[in-house]
Formats: sequence, C-alpha cells, structure tokens
Amino acid sequence: MKNYKPGFCKSLLKIRIISFRNPVRLAWDVIPMSLSVYNAMIIPFDFSFGLPIFFLDINYKIDIVLDVLFLLDNVLMFFTSFVNKYGIEVFDPKVIFWNYTTTIRFVFDCLSILGSYIFKGIHPSFKYF
Repeated sequence: MKNYKPGFCKSLLKIRIISFRNPVRLAWDVIPMSLSVYNAMIIPFDFSFGLPIFFLDINYKIDIVLDVLFLLDNVLMFFTSFVNKYGIEVFDPKVIFWNYTTTIRFVFDCLSILGSYIFKGIHPSFKYF
C-alpha cells in the first residue's frame, strides 16, 4: 500500500468535456448530418417502391452502422459543452446532462437510434425494412 494515492480513483473518474468549438467535434458533426441525408433519401424510396433483393442485405448492414454511429453521437452529446443563455460556454457535466436531457433534441436523438425498427412492429408490410 506504499504506492497508494488517495486521489487516484477520483482522477480515473474525472470526466473530460469536449468543447463544442473543437475542430474534431465539428468534423464529427458532419458524419451524422451526412447519414441523415442518406436516411432522408433511402427510407422514403424503400417505403414507396421497395429495395431490390440484392440491396436488402447491404441496406441492413448500413442500417446497423448508422444506428451505432447515431448512438455514439448521442453519447458524445453528454460530453460536449454548450453555450447557455448568457453566452457562456458550460463545462459542468451535471449541467450538460440536465440541459441535453430536457430538450426536444434528446427525444429526437433517441428516436433516431430506433430508426426504422419502430415501423417493423406497426405494419406487416414493413417486414423487409
């Protein structure tokens, strides 16, 4: 126990908050936006006309990748700063958690993870989606 440091556990649990102005964070934001554009094009096309059989397997794999990336984006939002109504960038994890979970964006982000899986149980004609 000679090498034990009292603050060691606390330093392991210290949460790192990413500034919303961080260039890497801004570059990451481009990915979900691009994926949203893809979803906005492929989902209505699939519901209207159906996808060709050879594309169903590829589409299923793409859907899984999209869902994982949207999930990562949602988790990342809990570690990203924001600007409050006074124009001050907030880095407090509890305030960030409260701010994110009490907005309508959180609801839509959670629904984006569910994606098309919601429609599978609603109507049997969506069985291929």
